[in-house]
Amino acid sequence: MRVILIDDELPALDELSYQLNNFDDVNVIAQFTDPLVALKEVEMMEPDVVFIDIDMPILNGLSFAVEILEHNENLLIIFVTAYNNYALQAFEVNAIDYIVKPVRLSRLTQTVEKLRKMLENNFQTKERLFNQLTDLKKIMNKTSDRLVVFDGENYHFINFNEILYVEAMTKFVAVVTAEGDYTTKKTMKEMDERLRSRGFFRCHRSYIINPTHITEIMPTSSGTFNIKLNYSAIIPVSKSHIMEVKELIGNM
Repeated sequence: MRVILIDDELPALDELSYQLNNFDDVNVIAQFTDPLVALKEVEMMEPDVVFIDIDMPILNGLSFAVEILEHNENLLIIFVTAYNNYALQAFEVNAIDYIVKPVRLSRLTQTVEKLRKMLENNFQTKERLFNQLTDLKKIMNKTSDRLVVFDGENYHFINFNEILYVEAMTKFVAVVTAEGDYTTKKTMKEMDERLRSRGFFRCHRSYIINPTHITEIMPTSSGTFNIKLNYSAIIPVSKSHIMEVKELIGNM
């Protein structure tokens, strides 16, 4: 099995790599101390398994899992944590497995054996991963106030209140802020589901806007509206969403 290790502490990475070298069928193909760099590289490396520390700055293990599993459903995630109860009750150990630091070879052997069995049964692997991803998404959607976006070279975290609007493009979804334009791996449907609970609304099949940035709502000759946001962005409203805009006006 092809394995990638992610931990912001290099000694922990080296120790885990050393331990995994005890298994003839385990090949550690890469190690990362920066999870954002790992997020950018993992898809190209096509690993079978990722061992990732839960407690890391900038991008923690849970956030990483949510992002990467949405686009690689066959990837197996093993969480590593220094805390026996860190986030485990939140997803009720619905990850493939978790290991408490310091990693013991006997415990690691149990994990490797579990991975062998799962890799032998592709259907069960996909079903378990689907359940894992669903639970992780619920947790992150409730607790995360930031979104992972890409600027063409690097991944960034932005706060939801920084978003002016989201636009469906031909081959990707754009996330527009005052600081610049980014892309996200999420679909418009996923963005709508995630942003709606934060007060955003979809005014058009191609646009989701942040009402806190509205500066003007302008009627058009066709009987609909255009919405002007901060920094002069003008967003059209489709006829199917006119009532939502009228309700918005009534509440402002």
